[in-house]
Amino acid sequence: MKKRILALLAAMVLLFSACASDPSSSPGDVSPGEGTPGDATPGEETPGDPEIVSEDYHSYSGSDITILNPLVTFYSSDFQVNSYLMDPLVMINNKGEIEPGLATSWEKSADGLKWTFKIREGVMWLRNDGTEYAEVTSQDFVDSMTYLLDPATASMSVDFALQFIEGAADYYSAMGAYNTAVADGDTSAVPPDIATVGVKAVDKYTVEYTQTWDIPYFLSYATFTHLIPISKAFVEEIGGIAEYGTTKENYLGYGAYLFKTWDVGEKWEFTKNEKYYLADRIHINNMSFVMLADYNTIYEMFKRGEIIAAPLVGSIYDMALADPEVEPYVFRTRIRVDSWQYYFNVNSERTPETENLLPAIQNINFRKAVFAAFNRTAVLSVSTKITPEDMRRNSINTRGWIFDDTGKDYMDFGNLSKYEDPSYDSYNPDLAKTLIETAKTELGSSVTWPVTIQLLVQSDDASAVQEANVIKQSIEETLGTDNVVVAFQEFAGLDYFEKSDAGAYDFTRGGWIPDYADPAAFLEIYQASGYIGSINGIDQLPEYDEFNSMIEAAKYISDKTARYEALAKVEEYMIDNALVLPMQGSGGNFSINKVINPYEGFQLNPIGLCSTSMLDVIVGTTPLTPEEREAQKAAFDASLAD
Repeated sequence: MKKRILALLAAMVLLFSACASDPSSSPGDVSPGEGTPGDATPGEETPGDPEIVSEDYHSYSGSDITILNPLVTFYSSDFQVNSYLMDPLVMINNKGEIEPGLATSWEKSADGLKWTFKIREGVMWLRNDGTEYAEVTSQDFVDSMTYLLDPATASMSVDFALQFIEGAADYYSAMGAYNTAVADGDTSAVPPDIATVGVKAVDKYTVEYTQTWDIPYFLSYATFTHLIPISKAFVEEIGGIAEYGTTKENYLGYGAYLFKTWDVGEKWEFTKNEKYYLADRIHINNMSFVMLADYNTIYEMFKRGEIIAAPLVGSIYDMALADPEVEPYVFRTRIRVDSWQYYFNVNSERTPETENLLPAIQNINFRKAVFAAFNRTAVLSVSTKITPEDMRRNSINTRGWIFDDTGKDYMDFGNLSKYEDPSYDSYNPDLAKTLIETAKTELGSSVTWPVTIQLLVQSDDASAVQEANVIKQSIEETLGTDNVVVAFQEFAGLDYFEKSDAGAYDFTRGGWIPDYADPAAFLEIYQASGYIGSINGIDQLPEYDEFNSMIEAAKYISDKTARYEALAKVEEYMIDNALVLPMQGSGGNFSINKVINPYEGFQLNPIGLCSTSMLDVIVGTTPLTPEEREAQKAAFDASLAD
């Protein structure tokens, strides 16, 4: 499905979650803690001790909310806030176990095509002031699907339903035709019947989904916003689905928090929902986030005790190490599952300066030359000067999050393990120079040299600008400015993300947080129907047809072992044929954070709304030391072994 792309920098990055953010150090990188379930702080004090526990959580976000409608958006800030206000049907904890969310139980039919969920009784829809509106029922899930499958809703998350929910694609098409007829003044037009779609309210507290095939990862997909309820009565009351989530008043929640303040461009404030069915697992009574994009300001606010965390980027890392009050608590964040790549855009509008680029992009040796000239380690060193090569990822997926039924890691399928070799590095200046000459010969008179590549840059983020300059230097010095020139397309704030969404770039970095627990989550987004592929015109590359036929054959395989073998070949093909240049996962930067139980709850889980949940999160008055973090990690690892 088309999850919202995590564009080049901090602010809006899925995750999204928060959802995800700048892959290494962006101001959006404000996950509650770092780690997975385990023991509390080692020593005599425990998280229940009032001397080390705070009931307040004050942090920052690199970007504001765009809209809260969970059916529409996949910007990370929107996703993050939704995770405070609602729960998915089920949740995946740090051990990879499925836990109840809004659903208390679930079962799969013998033929593998139906999933039935029992939802909690007595859960109330709440306005932002805590006023009860109505009870959440199974009909709310049916109504939600009705909105999702209306093209007028312009959902970014509709693709999963179209592909895998029985009858959804036909309904969506019919609804589009109905909308057109109504717009043309046809008063006899009749909308399609949602009863033809595989979603059914069996009774007041039971909802059933029918799939088009036996999807091995469906339950993990139920952790996202695509299968959440919406109150039809409330939507009609506020004037329609287009108004839903445009303000905190035009929104209903049922989750851990109430949304008390949304000062656009300034701050968010939340208070604990005492009626929440898991209220005993919420230890933070008050949360606030200020909008910040300057690392120095973030660090100074942390030192003053105004926020709980700060990324230690560039010279700020040196400042932290020189500060005796901060240095004992500096730690390196984990590298997360989400995946970042660089890629070309075939669909970009050509200027006189870039008109030569299209035939060049379509030449495999030109793309390989640019990728071989791209010094990824130098780019990563902008945010992390200490062993930046450790942050580099050579594959799209990574080890440790997907296994078949025998416990075999996905990265052990096919030849993916070659990308894990410490000596593997796509940066090869000598090879790049050979490849560019080969490309020039193959392209002949169809290209006038040099070609200009416009790199999309978020101008209000200092690290992004610095990284762009490193990329420019690396490519131009290797390939020569008589062959390739890198120019900048610079935009600030929301303008940057709008340009990214519109495909107004020749070359960019995009990231993705997986929508479901399967390798295809990172691969199918590059199909022409996927979120990135639908923007960057990948289907105009000569290698696309082979890639598309491979992934189409692989992604409908139900047996995990056969499925992963086929998907591994798809991933190898994408990398070896320069469709993408893998870059990194989020994290790996140095930070300081006052969350004192990073190995509990959902803080390591990369999947779904629970990936930014505040369930089980505990904040201390002082951070953990690296040694205390390691002790918690050891305890968690031991619990996994048991």
